[in-house]
Amino acid sequence: MQFRPNYVYAYVAFFLGLKQFRTLSLSRLSQINTLTSEDFNLSPSVARKQWNYRPYVVDSPSSCMEIYQCPEFSIGIFLIKPHKHMPFHDHPGMYGVMKVLFSSMTVTSYSKLEGQATPTQGIPVRCRFLSQLSLDSKSEPCVLYPEQGNIHQIQAGEEAVAFIDILAPPYNPKEGRDCNYYEKMETKEDDKQNISLMPGPNPSWFSCVPLSYNGPCPS
Repeated sequence: MQFRPNYVYAYVAFFLGLKQFRTLSLSRLSQINTLTSEDFNLSPSVARKQWNYRPYVVDSPSSCMEIYQCPEFSIGIFLIKPHKHMPFHDHPGMYGVMKVLFSSMTVTSYSKLEGQATPTQGIPVRCRFLSQLSLDSKSEPCVLYPEQGNIHQIQAGEEAVAFIDILAPPYNPKEGRDCNYYEKMETKEDDKQNISLMPGPNPSWFSCVPLSYNGPCPS
């Protein structure tokens, strides 16, 4: 099978290794926009199965496939069951690009207010609402930045959704890039634009089961 997204790896390695990510051109994003689930040998039928990681997890709300990872970036595919969601989480010090491969999802993003310290469990983080995007396979890629919209929640629609996820640099707890989860709080200071989020561990109801990736691999 010919691996059509080969150029994506070269392209990702090029622009994600640069400091000028904020000047990412629309022409390059349009290349990612041409990707489909068929390019990765991914069928919606995979979402109709239970995602288990016995004996620890049965019928997980989400799953993931690792396609490629190097010190500069990672590429993976995430799937979420119908009406399920990924809790608020972040990508500290990382850039991200998400592109829906099939079905639809809603991404709600917040940015930490200036002066907020590194997330610490038990200490709420004040955040400002940035956007709520409804995305499907025809939508442009969604770009996340280290400071802007870095805390977000992803909600699947009527059907299970799959999206490609590119992160640069990738998660690395040893270098301070670990995933932080957040729970929305209710405080007197909250309004439509500003909320408080409490950092904490992975919620007990949420899991993301690893699946085997059966598509073409980078060469």
